[in-house]
Amino acid sequence: AWGLAVGRIPDDIMLVVAGGQGRRSIFGDHALGQLPPRVHFTGHVPDELLPPLLANALGFCYPSSYEGFGLPPLEAMACGVPVITSGLTSLAEVVGDAGLQIDPFQVDDIASALERLCRDDHLRAKLRQDGLERSRGFSWDLAARQTWEILAREAAAG
Repeated sequence: AWGLAVGRIPDDIMLVVAGGQGRRSIFGDHALGQLPPRVHFTGHVPDELLPPLLANALGFCYPSSYEGFGLPPLEAMACGVPVITSGLTSLAEVVGDAGLQIDPFQVDDIASALERLCRDDHLRAKLRQDGLERSRGFSWDLAARQTWEILAREAAAG
C-alpha cells in the first residue's frame, strides 16, 4: 500500500514502522523483499517513548486483520494522531467515526486512505479532534467499574 501511495504524497512524508520484527515461530522466514522508498524501521520502541513518537506522527495506520481490542489505535487517538484502521475487526467499534476505516485485505483501499490522510489538512484536523474526544470514553477505571458491575449482577442472579 505504501508503494502505491508514496509517489502521490509529499516528498517529506516517510513511513515509520515501529516495533520489533516479531517471533520467528509466527512469521517464519518471510522476507519483506524490496522496500519502496521512504520507509524507516525503528525496531523496538520502549513504552515511555511511544507517546512522543506517536504525537509527532502525521497519522497512524493499523490495518490489522485480527484484533482482540485495539489498544494501538486508541493510544494513537489519545495522542491526537489521526488513525487509519481495519473496518472488519473489533477496531471498528473502538475507533468508530473518529478514524478512517479500510479493508485490510484491499491494498488499494489502504493506499487511498494513506494518500487522503497525507494530503487533506482538514481531514487530519477533524480526525485529530474526533480521536481525542473518542479516546476519552475509554479508561481502565471505567473498564474495571463495568466489569465489577457485571460480576456483581451475575453473582446476585446466580
